[in-house]
Amino acid sequence: MRSELRRDAVFHHGAAGVPEPRAGAAALDLGDVRGGGIPMVNVGSETAAQRDRRLEGQKDFLATRKVRHDTALEKFERAMDALAEDCEREGQGASEFVRKDLEANTTKCNQTLEPLEPPLPSKGSENSEGQDEFAKFEEMGEVPLDGTIDPTQAKALAAERAAHQALRALGERTESEVKGILVRLEAETKERKRRVLAFAGEDGELARIDDARKLRTEELLKVLVDELTAAAHVVHGEAERLVEQRASALNSVLLENRKAMRQLEAKLSVQTLELSKANKARWHKGLLLWKQQRHRHSMHVVMKRIRSNEFRQPDSLVEAVGRVGEHQAHVFRQRQDLVDELFSIPQRKLTVAAVRNLEEQNTQLNDKAQEAFDAFLVELKELREALEVSAEQMIGGLSLELELHDARQEWKGHESVANLIDADVRPPLRECLDQVAALLRAVADKLSRQEEALHHGVTRILAFFLSLAKKQEQLKKRVDEFEVQYNGEVEDCEKDFEETCDQNENRMKQLHDQIDDAAHHETLDELKQKTFDHLDSMALGYRGHADQLLSIHNRYPGEAADLIRKETRGYCEDLGLALDPVEEAEVFASERAAANAELEAQATADAEAAVGPAPETQDEAALAAHREQVATAVEAALAEVRQAAEAREADALAHEAEAAEPLAEISEWPDGAGTGCRVLERLELPNLAEVVLAPVTPGEGEGGEEGAEAEADGDGTGDEQMLEPHFADGTSALDTLSFENSWLEHHLASTRDSIFKNITSMRQYLDRVDIVGACEEVRRDLDQRLRRHTNRKGEVQVEWYVPRYGTVAKHKDKFERHLVDVARKCQDQDDSVDEVFQEVDNAETQFKQSLVDLRQRLGEAETLPVLTSFERQASDMSVALKESCKSALRRLLDLSSRAPQALQKDNRAFLTMCRSGDEQYSESEIIFYGGEIEELNATLDQRAQQRAQRARELEGQIEEKRKAPLAEFSEAYAVAVETLCASKGYGRKYGEPRRKAQERVRTLIAQASTVRSNMQMLLDYVQQILDLELPQDGGMDSSDLPISPPIMKLRHFFRTGGDSWTFTGEMLGMLYVVVCAMAGLGSHLDAFKDSQVPRYQLSAVPALRILREDEVFMPSAETQQEVSRRAQQDIAALEDADERAAAEIALKDQQSLQAETALREDGLLRVLGPLLKSEHFNVEIQSIVKASNEAYAGQAGGTPDFMQKFLSEMQLSSEHARQEASRGLRSWGDDLRETTLLRLGDTLFAELSSRAIAELLRATKDSQQKTVQRWADCDKLRALHEQRLNPGLANPNAEAELLALIEAEAQRHESALSTCRQDRESTATALRGAAESFVCRLTSVAEEAIRLVDMLPLHSHFRALPGDEKVEPARMSIKRRLRRLNAEAESGGPASPEAKDPKGKGKTPAAEPPKETPEEPGLPERTWPGLPRYELRAIVYGDGWPEDRVLAPAETAEPSEMQKPDPQKLQELTETLNSFRSPVHRSIVERRAFFYERYKKEFIAEVERRSAELVARETKEEAGERNWQSMVRQLRGEAEL
Repeated sequence: MRSELRRDAVFHHGAAGVPEPRAGAAALDLGDVRGGGIPMVNVGSETAAQRDRRLEGQKDFLATRKVRHDTALEKFERAMDALAEDCEREGQGASEFVRKDLEANTTKCNQTLEPLEPPLPSKGSENSEGQDEFAKFEEMGEVPLDGTIDPTQAKALAAERAAHQALRALGERTESEVKGILVRLEAETKERKRRVLAFAGEDGELARIDDARKLRTEELLKVLVDELTAAAHVVHGEAERLVEQRASALNSVLLENRKAMRQLEAKLSVQTLELSKANKARWHKGLLLWKQQRHRHSMHVVMKRIRSNEFRQPDSLVEAVGRVGEHQAHVFRQRQDLVDELFSIPQRKLTVAAVRNLEEQNTQLNDKAQEAFDAFLVELKELREALEVSAEQMIGGLSLELELHDARQEWKGHESVANLIDADVRPPLRECLDQVAALLRAVADKLSRQEEALHHGVTRILAFFLSLAKKQEQLKKRVDEFEVQYNGEVEDCEKDFEETCDQNENRMKQLHDQIDDAAHHETLDELKQKTFDHLDSMALGYRGHADQLLSIHNRYPGEAADLIRKETRGYCEDLGLALDPVEEAEVFASERAAANAELEAQATADAEAAVGPAPETQDEAALAAHREQVATAVEAALAEVRQAAEAREADALAHEAEAAEPLAEISEWPDGAGTGCRVLERLELPNLAEVVLAPVTPGEGEGGEEGAEAEADGDGTGDEQMLEPHFADGTSALDTLSFENSWLEHHLASTRDSIFKNITSMRQYLDRVDIVGACEEVRRDLDQRLRRHTNRKGEVQVEWYVPRYGTVAKHKDKFERHLVDVARKCQDQDDSVDEVFQEVDNAETQFKQSLVDLRQRLGEAETLPVLTSFERQASDMSVALKESCKSALRRLLDLSSRAPQALQKDNRAFLTMCRSGDEQYSESEIIFYGGEIEELNATLDQRAQQRAQRARELEGQIEEKRKAPLAEFSEAYAVAVETLCASKGYGRKYGEPRRKAQERVRTLIAQASTVRSNMQMLLDYVQQILDLELPQDGGMDSSDLPISPPIMKLRHFFRTGGDSWTFTGEMLGMLYVVVCAMAGLGSHLDAFKDSQVPRYQLSAVPALRILREDEVFMPSAETQQEVSRRAQQDIAALEDADERAAAEIALKDQQSLQAETALREDGLLRVLGPLLKSEHFNVEIQSIVKASNEAYAGQAGGTPDFMQKFLSEMQLSSEHARQEASRGLRSWGDDLRETTLLRLGDTLFAELSSRAIAELLRATKDSQQKTVQRWADCDKLRALHEQRLNPGLANPNAEAELLALIEAEAQRHESALSTCRQDRESTATALRGAAESFVCRLTSVAEEAIRLVDMLPLHSHFRALPGDEKVEPARMSIKRRLRRLNAEAESGGPASPEAKDPKGKGKTPAAEPPKETPEEPGLPERTWPGLPRYELRAIVYGDGWPEDRVLAPAETAEPSEMQKPDPQKLQELTETLNSFRSPVHRSIVERRAFFYERYKKEFIAEVERRSAELVARETKEEAGERNWQSMVRQLRGEAEL
């Protein structure tokens, strides 16, 4: 510190606390002291007075310096004293505060330990072994402390009670509370240590006081240094010594203080440690006392629970048994209601279906009841098991707690806690559990027996009614069948008669038609006699019909009575009734007689069939023997049948007598008289009720009732032995339920009455038919028919026969006149044929003479055209002869076809007149005259064939008539032509090589021109698509596009491949074909530089996936082979569903890949045509020249001069055509890059984004529509529940309905919440799928577009063409030039001209002829970044959306990061595109990003909209649930539901 003060105060001006040298008086005084501030005086010239004054002034000045020096020292000492007093005062205050804090800490520790140190009771009041302290404490609570006993004793008892209460409170504390006391003690100890350190530690209050004293002293010393320096009374060394003395004194004081603080800290720390040890010892002592009291408390709590109803009669058990009883009563009421409903069915409406329905209801009721009872019993069993589990858990918890406490002095001599519990706790607990188990067994036994009895009773009643229903249906069916049979017989008889009458009338009509159709007089007479015979047979049929109908009416009354008796007999068996035996005997006898008659008839027929038919012979003896054999067989069969009938008759009479004996003394039942039968009451109602309810056994017969009674007795004994279930408090657990006898007897009586009323109504229904009136009506109808039938023979004679006879005679005369007219016209046609043949002969003679004249003039021709004119004249004359012959032939053919056909047409006209009906020709006449006309037509056909034969002969002679003279002329003409060509060099022989060469060149140029035309069509189509106005609210439809070029129909390949048509596929497909065609045509024309030829080979063009938007390139050959292999599998033979699905997908992929391959191959074939497989253009030209030279190789002199000149001109013209085609191809590429394709990205991505947005909206809408109906039903159900929640449900009697309604609403609410979750999952799936699909398609389409632009031929890649030197090259931008220079400099290659002369001031070279331009670099390479792959999916993350496993962070992430998507996934981009940089590339990438942002905006809006809808739905559901709960609370008047 001294050295620091010395440096700062003395030697360094401007340091901290040391001021700079000052100007003015102080500076001057200081200068005087040092000898530099006073002007130098020349002592030699100084006078004495001046010297004295100078010395006196110097003395005064030094005195003032000393005063200032002493004042500074005194001021410093006073400041130091004040500082010492302040520090002492602060130290005393801090000591007082710490003392109070330590005392408060000790008090808190004592308070914390107070619960563990309760006052102990006196030794005399300590519990003896085995005595319950808690029982004694309760006894002490009953001691009066109100002054009735001695105050001293009362005070002692109060203290004793307080001690016991404190001990009990200690035992009630938990282990965590006791350990919490230790924790609090340790916390107080730590707080005490902290307070000691805060007071006497290194950074404590005392240390801070010393630090402040040090800082203040340093400030005072700095001030002292300044003042001593300013006073300048002593030298610097002396001032430094004075400051060092005071600093040393301060340092000594500070060291002493530090030593005292460390001693104080050590004493306080030791004191704290001793207090902590004492507190822990006290805590451990209290812990032992707590364990003892906790042991007693735990035992007391367990025994108190055992003595309570928790294990004897728990509330859950009472409630469960009560629910069992309520449900049993409810099921009993339902069964009684079902039986009431069964008895209430009117007898006419009683059907098996109705009974089966009620039986099904009873089965369902029994099943539901059994399920409910089983559930109740399971619940009771679970309650018992839960009770035992709870008991074991209680004992286990007690055992664990006692073992943890380890209070062995409380174990009462037992070796372990388990032995203690087994001795004191388990016996009373087991007694409680056994009582509960016995109660549950009694409840289950009584419930099963009672339910079995009730179900058996309902089942027997249902079986009884099922039998009645079957008989009712049988009665109704047989009555209906009887009525239908009667009416059917009547209707059949009437219908048969009507059909017979219709047949007779039809026969009369046929006879009438035959008379009208007769073509000859003899036929008319025969038909008239047949008609008279038929009228006689009709009269006999009228009488037979009347007899049959009368027989049907007369049988009706007896058959109706038999039907009612038979049905009444069936009902009597079930209702305890019987028919009169006397009446029954007569009925049974008549039935047996009828049955015997049927058996005898059957036996007779069987015997005759066994003997066989009579022999086909005229021998009377054989026939008589056969008849005798038949009679013997029939007699034997009848004897056998009659013997069996007599035996059956005896048995039947015995059985009838036996059955009639019990009924002899039974009175008649009066309600059965309406059936027409005498009915007896065999069983009274009580007995009938017993029979109905009696159980049915397989061996039940006459002793069935006795067995039922015995079983009933047995059941009664069992019921007496069955223990009635009672609770621990003595109350009954279940009620006894059964059907009342009077109730069942009343229902049976009403059933009897209703059944016989129904039978009586049926009898009356059948008796309503008026049989007498029906018979009278039959007789009256017969008389009327016979009177009308008498006069029909005269009608036949007058109205049918006579008119037809005159008509037949008139028709015969008319036909004869027609035959004469046809014969005359046929003769005129034969004459015309002869005239035609004469004209043909004259034309042939004139043709021959004309050819002779031309042949004589051939020698006059000097040129080939003249000879050709002579040949043309000969040909014209030949054609004229041919035309003349053909004209004659046509006339002959007309006479052989049309002329006879005209006559046949007249014949058909005659037949048409006959058929028209105007002349009243009959069908027979038409047939007769038709046959005559056919014979006449056959004759005309024969004449036509003869004429046609002559015409064919003339046709075969026409060529011969023309060729023979013309051949002679042609021979002469050929001689003349050969002579002229030999002399002039004309003709085909010498011009063939030139024509072939010219034809091949023209074909080659035409093919290239055709390809250019095809490509122009495709480019025009692409331009039209780019010019389209795209829709803003969805994708482009194929019908909105312009008409596709005829050479390329892409939509066909979409259909073939099974893929959906897309606008992007249409656009890119056309560009793909154009790019491939440009590469193929350019390669064919040799338009590219040699270095770029491999780049533009067709094999170098990548195979793109045009038909699918989500893929870019065709898969590898190995992948395609694998797909083909999977697609060829037999799908039906695959057993695994996954394998079948994979095979089906492979089949679709194979179809799509085949369509892709066909698109490329077919497109190139249609656009390039023959050029696709032909050689290059120049190669073809050289082959043409070579072939032309080889054609003249065998001639002398080789190729002629005219041919060489022709080949040279041909090569020049073909080269010009090639150059122009290349120029056009290059122009197309430039136009596409510079103008056309600049809008490609805008068009593609605008349509794709609009279509994707529409798909997004449609997908979310479809996902929403899935649950619209469910939400409507849910809302409707909620409204219904709210409507049903009316004040009437506040009645306690409606508690069950209210609980059911609350349960229904809870289920509805749970279903609504499930639907909300399903909506969120479905919407999230739709949104994520749409986002992923859009990003995939957008990336794929952009990459395909860029790949196609990359394959467009660049201008610099074409060979130089004539005229290119006249075109000024485009100036390179400064930016691109600098980039080029930098690239060349980095690569170390030769400097470009721009690098040598960057300003372009070099001399312009002279113009040179066109030559191959040096190799120029293509477009600069560029790597285009991808799109965010998961940015759109991340929008549907969190905020209540379902978990997205794709974006979910790793399991090792922090919990706070689990609610956010994986940051690495968010940064992931799609694959980058390694391509080039050009305006087209930039446009595609920029528009891709633009429309991605557009789709992203719509996607976010859709997510927010759907999220808002889902939140609104969920909020509405929550509000509805709160409203429902509020309504229920208001209705029930409770604070909470």
